[in-house]
Amino acid sequence: MENASELFSEFAERAMAIAPVWIYLSVVMASFVENLFPLFPGDLVTVLAAALAVLDHVSPVGVFVAAYVGSVGSTMILYGFGRRYGRAYLERRRFAMIPQRRIEKLERMIARYGAWAIVANRFVVGARTLIVLLAGIGRWPAGRMFLWSSVSLTLFNSLLIWGTYAALGNVALVRGFLETYQTIVWILLGAAVGAFMASRLARRRATVNQERPHDKESMPL
Repeated sequence: MENASELFSEFAERAMAIAPVWIYLSVVMASFVENLFPLFPGDLVTVLAAALAVLDHVSPVGVFVAAYVGSVGSTMILYGFGRRYGRAYLERRRFAMIPQRRIEKLERMIARYGAWAIVANRFVVGARTLIVLLAGIGRWPAGRMFLWSSVSLTLFNSLLIWGTYAALGNVALVRGFLETYQTIVWILLGAAVGAFMASRLARRRATVNQERPHDKESMPL
């Protein structure tokens, strides 16, 4: 905890020397990138910016707007990508690690719950990007997608920013949260890499097993 305290104090000291406009732009970019690359810790950047709001270096409303702009921008880009390129995009190698049953489950969820599924999207860790793509593939109306995504982002960012803003009354709690958040991010990153490697290995073994009977049948007697 002492190391975390020193890091937190050092961060605050250095960040206070940065012009607020650059902090807002950092939040915009981090929130934008996080939707495209889910393991990127964009929420952590928002939390740190909210911490600076307590020190009156930036405005909590400005941090909220920056996080919203970045998130909604990449959300609509992903939606448009899914709407334009369809299911073929999901079948490319970059999504080979995602089980088909999971994709079908999310599609059923969107079909059943509609707007509620989009509102809950921001709170579903590990499936945000896929849900938005599937909404685009399902050709959800763009206006409804923007509206309900905005509701989702407003709820999530409000809880994240104002929750951090309020919790800074207990600095030890916030420091513990930042440590825990960072640990969770690294665990998820390791799990994702492990799942990817396991998926590739399983697919390779399945291919080999399919080829072996064929080779035996083709051998001359």
